[in-house]
Amino acid sequence: MSIREINLQNEQQEALVKEENHVVPMMDDEDDDDDDLDGGWGWVVVFASFMVHVLADGVTYSFGVLTTEFISHFGASREAVGWMASILVGMTLSAGPLASILCNKFGFRTVTIIGSFISAIGFCAPFFYPEFWFLYFSASVISGLGFGLVYLPSIVTVSIYFKRKRAFAIGLAVCGSGIGTFVFSPLIEYLIETYGWRGTMLIVGGLIFNCLACGAVYRPKKSYEDSISMCSSSMSSICKANLNNGINVKSLMKHSLHHKNHHHRSSESLARVYQSVTNVTMSPSKIDASAYIYSAPDMQRMIHSTHAFKTHVKKPILKVSHPHLLISSQISLQLSHLRKDLFIHEVHRKSETSVPLSETGKESVFSSAEIKGCIQDVFDVELLKAPVFILFALSNFFTSIGFNAPFLYAKDRALQMGIENNQASFLISSIGIGNTFGRVIFGYLSTKSFINRLNLYNTSLLISGIVVMLSSYAITYFWMIVYTLGFGLLTGTYVTLTSIVLVDLLGIEKLNASFGMTMVAQGAAVFIGPPLAGWIYDITFSFDWSFFVCGAFLAISGLMLFLVYCSKDYRKHGTSQKNQS
Repeated sequence: MSIREINLQNEQQEALVKEENHVVPMMDDEDDDDDDLDGGWGWVVVFASFMVHVLADGVTYSFGVLTTEFISHFGASREAVGWMASILVGMTLSAGPLASILCNKFGFRTVTIIGSFISAIGFCAPFFYPEFWFLYFSASVISGLGFGLVYLPSIVTVSIYFKRKRAFAIGLAVCGSGIGTFVFSPLIEYLIETYGWRGTMLIVGGLIFNCLACGAVYRPKKSYEDSISMCSSSMSSICKANLNNGINVKSLMKHSLHHKNHHHRSSESLARVYQSVTNVTMSPSKIDASAYIYSAPDMQRMIHSTHAFKTHVKKPILKVSHPHLLISSQISLQLSHLRKDLFIHEVHRKSETSVPLSETGKESVFSSAEIKGCIQDVFDVELLKAPVFILFALSNFFTSIGFNAPFLYAKDRALQMGIENNQASFLISSIGIGNTFGRVIFGYLSTKSFINRLNLYNTSLLISGIVVMLSSYAITYFWMIVYTLGFGLLTGTYVTLTSIVLVDLLGIEKLNASFGMTMVAQGAAVFIGPPLAGWIYDITFSFDWSFFVCGAFLAISGLMLFLVYCSKDYRKHGTSQKNQS
């Protein structure tokens, strides 16, 4: 081939690339990536998450209203019925790692819908089979599992849609828990008087079904999915038109995909674009082997040199007449403007999975390698080696031990002190009211640059523990309202800022795994806290010591987190996170 013919062919190549290039969607500016953050559809997601908390947490924290009916109907002891509430909360929290695995695999929308269906069925089923043992299995275990699948994605999805206003948005979403506690307690009492406990379970189950609609709005960004489809289609047409003319695939891929502000969002996008390149029938006689063909080891090094595409190639990428030769199709991507949101660790996990990329080597969606990768991400061994995370998980364990005592025993304690039943019942609603305001207020404060979120979190837990420890001095109804409101207000940080502080300490790419593992610690503590408080009461015949011990756990949980500042990991990573926020 003469030099003139080569130049003519190169000119044809460049013209064809320019003609096709306008079809490929590109991200032109970093600001475009944040257009959907801190507003827009994100507020719809916040409202949906708010309603999920109203329904799920409202039912959970008001479950004790049903215990009196269970005792009178089945003749069960208070201890046996009390374990139902503990199992319900414990299962909800312990399901965190499972929810993380399923979210990584199927997405937040699907997992929320499935969890809503499971929890609703768990409440409806006892209407048709009203046996005491079945209540344990259905209303506590099954519904708790369903709530666990709903709870985690409802928190994390809000984090995805917000950046600067993330803490405030989460505060608005989780304040539904306090409102739900305030609303469902009298609602369940009314339903029991009108329809009995069986009808109440059926109606409450029907209300929980509304979480399906809330989960449906946890949608992925449509514009991005459309861009992936367009990019895959365009790349396929470019390659099919050019490979038979001896086009340099490396140059073509670099010209079409290499962009100074190109944003990598998902390993799926790379796989689909890559597949569009590899599923092409070529004529080897039209390929200039000396310029465009590389050996398998060279190809491996080139693939591993990219930042976004780390797939370990086990099979030939393209079928060619020479088995030891592979066409280089290195994808060059710049990640300098990449926003490290929650999905980044999933991108890396999926891209590091060994995927055969030839035509016939398609990996199963439910492959053992991918499932293993999901589990490894959720049970992140590296987190267990991080002193900061261990300290935070232990703190949450202590917090959860002391957190539930006022919810469970504030009413009984007031009755023991001679307060009327209606006034004593309102103390639980008082906690819910304070908790609602606390979540909004502390969520808003945490968005301010002059507020240290870790200090805010630690101090609130410390003071809330002191309030519970000193609650024995609240001998009048007025001061009982004061301490329950104060407890609810201060513990508003517990749910609102848990995920925010995890991001500050470990980074948002670790949020899914760290939040799921933290929920395990919380769930284990739920099985300890209420029985411990009851055991102390059985020994002392007074709730004062029960509240004092539970308050001490709360205070210790806040105090111990100040040790985080002594960690090298926090000084290195936490400072950078603070600067980014």
